[in-house]
Amino acid sequence: MAYRITKYVRRHRVGVGVAAILTTILVAFAAIQRRAVAQDYTRARSRRPHCAIHDRKQSDPYERVGDTVTAREILDKAAKDIDTDLTKDPQLQAQMMHVIGKAYLNLGLFPSAQSLFERSIKISRSAVGQESRETLSTMNDLSWTLFQQGRFAEAESLQHKVLDVQRRVLGPEHKDTLDTMGSLASTLDELGKHAEAENLQREVFEKKKRIFGTEAFDTLAAMDNLCVILDRGGKHEEAEKLERETLDIQLRVFGTDNIGTISSMINLADIERNSGRYEEARELFRQALAIEGRVLGPDQLETAETRYDLACMLALIGQSEEAFSLLRQAVDHGLPPRIALDIEKDPDFRSLHGDPRFAKLVTYAKERAAAQKAN
Repeated sequence: MAYRITKYVRRHRVGVGVAAILTTILVAFAAIQRRAVAQDYTRARSRRPHCAIHDRKQSDPYERVGDTVTAREILDKAAKDIDTDLTKDPQLQAQMMHVIGKAYLNLGLFPSAQSLFERSIKISRSAVGQESRETLSTMNDLSWTLFQQGRFAEAESLQHKVLDVQRRVLGPEHKDTLDTMGSLASTLDELGKHAEAENLQREVFEKKKRIFGTEAFDTLAAMDNLCVILDRGGKHEEAEKLERETLDIQLRVFGTDNIGTISSMINLADIERNSGRYEEARELFRQALAIEGRVLGPDQLETAETRYDLACMLALIGQSEEAFSLLRQAVDHGLPPRIALDIEKDPDFRSLHGDPRFAKLVTYAKERAAAQKAN
């Protein structure tokens, strides 16, 4: 982003319109900067299909409160200004659309992100070519937006297209190529293609470890993702061993209050749960949720997913009252559609099926997810 802003200012040293766009972009990113580094670890938390609503009207997490202007409103204004004020510089216009699209993606505003990515790709193809690094990068982000909306087959198809070009144009060990491989591995795993996903993610991990080192952020993210895929493929012992190693490195290098550390903690909790060690899993989930509440805040996607995971855990051990409460909170605070739409199918909630509150919660979750997709 710093490069794009610098380039932006150099090209447009005068003009109130340019200054206004720059200001809105900077303000918007200041509002969501704590989420910006979470994207790789959002991939790492793409576990099994994951669920809520009742009859009371719920507040919109993106609505205006008093005279406060939300990050979404700022981004909407920036997107509109870029659309009208940068028509004479299509390359920069496409780049800035990509930047704002990623901000929407980080806020969980998937339809808005998708729209900007699609427009950015169209402009970028015309301005710098369909095989340029910028065009391919935006296409990869579009695929992840589709993934978050539960459109896995579309995401896989797009990721394959991007990866084929990146391998040929950028090379098999370019960071962008490896990032797309990681995205594709998560998508394949979500589609049940566990062996293919595992092989691809092992390749990503080994290459990043060799290129960036064992303690680099990118390497640890790839390591974390591999643990998730191994666990979902039934290789619980290998997943646990590797995840404990990942968490040890995260704690030593980055400390407790770090998105990577939190992700490793949650993934280890998942592995413990899947291995039947419920008490250990519950405590890890609680610990991670407490850190997220302090570091990320209550209205972030990661926090919502952890609430969901803890609700699953509590439902499994018969603590239904707290499970209902956490599940409701997860839906109210931005649980992604790909998870919210499948609550009813989640086997962890079987013990809740006879309770009428669960049926209302499922209905609410579907309505909430539909509203997210519409926005």
